[in-house]
Amino acid sequence: MILKAYKIINTTTEKLNQTYDDMVSTTKEQLDQTYSSTMNTTTEKLNQTYNDILSTTKEQLSQTSTYSKIKSQELKDEIDSKLIEMAELKLKEKLAIKNKTFNDYTDKELEILIFSEKQKIIADYQGKAVKVLVGLVSVV
Repeated sequence: MILKAYKIINTTTEKLNQTYDDMVSTTKEQLDQTYSSTMNTTTEKLNQTYNDILSTTKEQLSQTSTYSKIKSQELKDEIDSKLIEMAELKLKEKLAIKNKTFNDYTDKELEILIFSEKQKIIADYQGKAVKVLVGLVSVV
């Protein structure tokens, strides 16, 4: 009888151990699946966020680049306009000395004369810039 009871206890213990092992195994599988699913979802969200940020940054850089090109061109146009204005004033002075006016020249001739004066003004400013740099170097 004791032997029979021992066998029943032993069988029951084995079944309990097997049930315990099955439950642990099932729980591990479920946890692994949940972890894997969570990690995949998190990774997908991170990748999407990264791509969104990258796209936004590229778009902003493109807009900044376009804006700076526009501003740069506007600045160049404004400088060119001022240089032409200065060249026209210089040319008027020279023509006044010769008792002449713009009306004494064709449009093409005036264009050439103004361009020539503009180049002289640019060269003059470049010469002054070099002198300033040489002065700064000699002070240092």
